[in-house]
Amino acid sequence: MRRSNENGRQWFTTCEPYSQTVRCRTAIWSTQVDSFRGAYLQSTGWNFNNMTYLPHMKRSQWAGNPLGHTGQWTSTDGRRWRTECDTAVTGGDGCRSYIWASYITSQLDARGNRSYDWTSGWVFNNIVRFRKG
Repeated sequence: MRRSNENGRQWFTTCEPYSQTVRCRTAIWSTQVDSFRGAYLQSTGWNFNNMTYLPHMKRSQWAGNPLGHTGQWTSTDGRRWRTECDTAVTGGDGCRSYIWASYITSQLDARGNRSYDWTSGWVFNNIVRFRKG
């Protein structure tokens, strides 16, 4: 378990064994907006940011897992996923996965009034780092 303060943001990370590697879950102290009975409600607390799979496994050991190679798929629960590997965003020896999700966006008008709206798009979910060699 690790808490840190980076660039004025509070982070909380916990790690646990996962298969042949270690998986870390990172949360960030932030304000999140949810919809309840037609109203938008803000709440501040620890919110999921991402999962990171540490570099304990070689790329070849991830061959059967869609988080370990470039592609798109639909999981058994119907969620759409996209993974990209070895790009300018991921860097070498790594992959990032995104999930298609609906989420609430926030806008301020010229008078400073805040409004909310639903949108859908790719949302960052996790990083896989490969062991070199």
